[in-house]
Amino acid sequence: MEKFEVMINGVKPEIREMVTSSMQTYYDQLQELLAPAMAINVTDVNDVKGMRFADEYRKKLVKVRTGTEAKRKELKADYIATGKIIDTVAKSIQEETIKAEEHLRLQATYAERVEAERLDIIEAERTKELKKYVEFTDMYNLREMNDTVWETTISGAKLQYEATEAKRIEAARLEAEAAAAAKAKAEAEEKERVRLIEENKRLQQQAEIRAKAQQLEREEYNRRVAAEQAERAKERAAHDAEMLRKINEAKAEADAAAQKQMAQQAEAMKKAVAEAKQQAIEARETAKLDYEKYKSTATIQPKCSNSLKLVNFANEKELLTEWINRFEMPEMETDSLSLASQEKIKTIHSKVTGFKVWAKNQL
Repeated sequence: MEKFEVMINGVKPEIREMVTSSMQTYYDQLQELLAPAMAINVTDVNDVKGMRFADEYRKKLVKVRTGTEAKRKELKADYIATGKIIDTVAKSIQEETIKAEEHLRLQATYAERVEAERLDIIEAERTKELKKYVEFTDMYNLREMNDTVWETTISGAKLQYEATEAKRIEAARLEAEAAAAAKAKAEAEEKERVRLIEENKRLQQQAEIRAKAQQLEREEYNRRVAAEQAERAKERAAHDAEMLRKINEAKAEADAAAQKQMAQQAEAMKKAVAEAKQQAIEARETAKLDYEKYKSTATIQPKCSNSLKLVNFANEKELLTEWINRFEMPEMETDSLSLASQEKIKTIHSKVTGFKVWAKNQL
């Protein structure tokens, strides 16, 4: 109760009485419920009774809260409506008062406003004039400046501007001259660059013409050399063909001669073999006769001879073997002949040697 009294202390008695009579019941209900409600402390899921009491006290407190809110809106409704009416009336009075105050202010400050307008015009004119010569005019108190100071200010600004402008014009002239000189230099350089390009192009064209002419000369030279080489190759081919023909003819002649010689030698050998056989027969007959004579006469000795006769050998086979060994090919100079001919002569010699072997095997 004491806390509630403190909260509503300091208001008018009638308002105090109205709040007390309207809110006291809800306040008392709250105080009655707070202590047991805050004493509930559920720490176990099996505390069903504690959870039920908590839910019951929660619902009771909800009723206290919603009832208090409804009573609050009810009590404030009249005061809110009264406040809106008061605001509307006060606003209407204030608006009318402000209009009258503004009218009276204009009347009371007429002279000040006229002077201010005059100064505004002066400031605007001076600002416009001064801006012709300076960029920033905020540093000048043109509104309150007297005419003497203004004339001095505008004259100084004009002189300084003219001097600065003269310098700017001179600098611009110099810059223009420099730009013109630079442009002329650039144009001259460009002209020279174009000339060099054209000259390089001309020289390149001349070089290409020379290169083409040299290429044509090289091609003509190569064609001439190729033709000469072809002619020489043709001549060499004809010469080689002629040499080959002569070699083939010589080879054919050599082959024919060798074959003829071999045939002659074979015929001679055949004839010699026949003669050797006949001589062997005759020698045997003679030896037989000589032996008969030797037996009959001891003083008679057989004749000895170095010729190829049977009496000089143990038998006919040794005689014929010696005869075959004496059969040789005639010597021939082969250095001037071709390799093919030299190979053929070697082959003939080999065949002759083989023939001698064959002949011995026939004995």
